[in-house]
Parts: sequence; C-alpha cells; structure tokens
Amino acid sequence: AYVSLALYEFVHYGTQEMLAKLNHAFDINYGFNGGYSEGAGYSQYIWDEATYIFAAMKDAYASKSWTLNLSHNFMQSAEHMFNTSRPVGALGNIPVEIDDGVTYKPDYRPWAKLKNDTKYLAMHQNYGMDNNKITTLVPFGVPNFTCNTNECSLANLQDRMGRDPYLWTYFEDGVGVIS
Repeated sequence: AYVSLALYEFVHYGTQEMLAKLNHAFDINYGFNGGYSEGAGYSQYIWDEATYIFAAMKDAYASKSWTLNLSHNFMQSAEHMFNTSRPVGALGNIPVEIDDGVTYKPDYRPWAKLKNDTKYLAMHQNYGMDNNKITTLVPFGVPNFTCNTNECSLANLQDRMGRDPYLWTYFEDGVGVIS
C-alpha cells in the first residue's frame, strides 16, 4: 500500500515523502546484500506488488526527467533471492526460507526494468514464477518491456552460473546455503 501511495504522491504532488519512508524501512529490514530480516517468504510479500509499482514509478520519474532512487539494500534483494534459491523437485528453483513464511518461484521480470539488466528476464524465463501465481497488477501492464532473445537465452544464464562458483554454495547474511 505504501508503494502505491508513493506513486500517487509523486504523480499528483511531485513530492517523495512516502518514498523516503519506504527507503528508510528497506534500509532497516534488508541487509546490505539483499537478505530480508524476516526471511525470503516475507520479502516475497513485498515483491508481489511493490516491484511492479516501482517499475511504474521508474517511468513516472523518467517522464519528469527524474531518477527513481531506491534503497541499495532493497535493490540487492533480487540477487539475494536468486542466489539463495535451490531446486525443489518439479517445483523448480525455490528461495530458501529460514522463517515460517512460504516461498515460491519469484517473478524476476520487474527487476529487469528496475535494474536495467535483461539477465532478470532470463532468470524469469528459466526459473521464474509459475503462470498460476500472477499478481493483481500484471493485467494492468506493469511492468511493460520486451526481452531481447540473445539476452534471455538459457545459455547466457548457464554461462553466468558457470562463472559464479558461489552461486549454489556460499554464506550470505550469516546463512549458509548448500544445495
């Protein structure tokens, strides 16, 4: 809800008070490398709608020649979520949960827009959310971008995984991940 208010505030008043409050909360609750204090499942509650609205905010800011500045800690959560995911049978890559939340395959598409990096489209294409887990904002076209075929290939993602020896076994935010 706060993200929607931040978008409304910017569009109608040109102010950023709510965004400043959100960034402050993100700085408190997300670690420097993107881990969320209550676990991945609770971070996904934020991702379910906030990332789509932030993608819309990015366009709203650009329309006024402004730059949307989001918390570094929050912006690292996409990498953290991907890096702390592990294959779970037929379900696919599911983020590791250390709390009582429930995790599922996240939607990485908004991150491609937020971070100007098509690798998140490849992550979504190959490991992203199930088609039956659609947020209420997708039908409204948020976010709206296309995927360059060369940038979204499985080969590029596998190449990245091959170069990153810590992708499947490492420690982040004090949690050891071995999968």
